[in-house]
Amino acid sequence: PLSRMLANCWGGSHQCSTRTVAGGGHTTTVVNVDSTGSWLVGAVVAWEDDDGRLHPRVITDITGLAVTLNTALPDTPQDGDLIRGGLTIFIDEDVITDTSSNAGSTMAACIQKGANGAAGFELRGCKAELSGINFEREGFPVLDFTVMAANHDDPSTGPNPLLPSATFPLPSVMGPDTSILVEDSDSSTLTGVCSGSVSVTPGVPVTPLECLADNLGDMEGVALYSTSPADSTIELQLFPFDSTLYTDKAADTNKQIAVIKHGSAGGAFAFFAQNCEIQSVVFGEGEFTSSEMRLRAVEHAPETATTALERSKVRIFLG
Repeated sequence: PLSRMLANCWGGSHQCSTRTVAGGGHTTTVVNVDSTGSWLVGAVVAWEDDDGRLHPRVITDITGLAVTLNTALPDTPQDGDLIRGGLTIFIDEDVITDTSSNAGSTMAACIQKGANGAAGFELRGCKAELSGINFEREGFPVLDFTVMAANHDDPSTGPNPLLPSATFPLPSVMGPDTSILVEDSDSSTLTGVCSGSVSVTPGVPVTPLECLADNLGDMEGVALYSTSPADSTIELQLFPFDSTLYTDKAADTNKQIAVIKHGSAGGAFAFFAQNCEIQSVVFGEGEFTSSEMRLRAVEHAPETATTALERSKVRIFLG
């Protein structure tokens, strides 16, 4: 569901399995585990503390069974602790730049109106675009999707799906369990900040190439979907006003940002941008003094990265 939509938008996904801390000699940034199978540099994993809260971090190096994390954990893991795996969504240009040559890059969608499928629409040849991610103070994380479709069946011939009978748990309210962390891009420590909001424009736009001639199959009137170059930007409102951000901008000091929704296994969400240029810093408006900062995410370690997972400007973690 959500993971398939996100992978359809950004092209890349990698699943890491859960591993156990073992072997001793751990630090807050380097942890030894019982196995690194399925783990890759650039993927996100999450240490589970004694209270069952997950602390996602990006893997920056794997040497044998020693795993280096991008920033320090709040405490040193102990043997027997779990490092939870999860799904890392990343930008893979080879997949998203041309849907005509990548099987599975388009999908079908079913939309129903009314209880238990009173009216069902089937959309085919669909391509999703993640147009925005918003984290509001004391609010839920909101992901904005735009889904394009090349063909459809209306309710006269469309499907009649049934609603699932499962009982869904109530989501946790955002707030104290959500961390917004900002620091220089080369730092191994992330500093928590007081933020009014975080708004992300992922920068992976989708454009359909229209085809006037009839197409075979489900791609009626659409030859393919592609992407065009675009910036990945993050806008933050930080309290209180911080004049050092002007100094950082003048010195071309790049920043890294992480927005982490802590939770137990199955309920964690995180967004990472490890290398961001400061585009602007302005004095915020309103009753409280604040800084409004706009960042532009760029590729992480482009001179040494060898995979799309390592290079990706931004990452999402579901764990």
